[in-house]
Amino acid sequence: MAILQVIPFLDQSASESLATDRYLLRAMRKSKRAHAPVLRCSSPPSATLLFGRYQRMSTALIERLRARRDLVVQRRHTGGRLMPAGDGFLNVSLVMPDAREILPTLRPGSIPPEKVMNRYVRGILKGANELGARLFY
Repeated sequence: MAILQVIPFLDQSASESLATDRYLLRAMRKSKRAHAPVLRCSSPPSATLLFGRYQRMSTALIERLRARRDLVVQRRHTGGRLMPAGDGFLNVSLVMPDAREILPTLRPGSIPPEKVMNRYVRGILKGANELGARLFY
């Protein structure tokens, strides 16, 4: 059975949240001992647009968005589409150096950690949406 560390909810800006995840991942990779995966929930205090790591957006559009004083624009550590964040949104991060930390029967290297959420989140979303929560991934 996997042990999961949970960090209490943090009211962080998008850049602070990204820095926290990067720090945790680097610390886990540098350490010589095994680490339990970390589940972290946060929400930026202001309206934020989070671009995917590989998402192509015109420089002009990004600069125009950044010029707005009421909107924060940040690129995420993960891939995917444009995602809103801020008041009313809960961001969830699962940080782990190896997918086998929570799926011990996997062959080494068969699923990189960044793909675990892609593969296993759909059932969680479906169940939560059936209970009335409006979730998306």
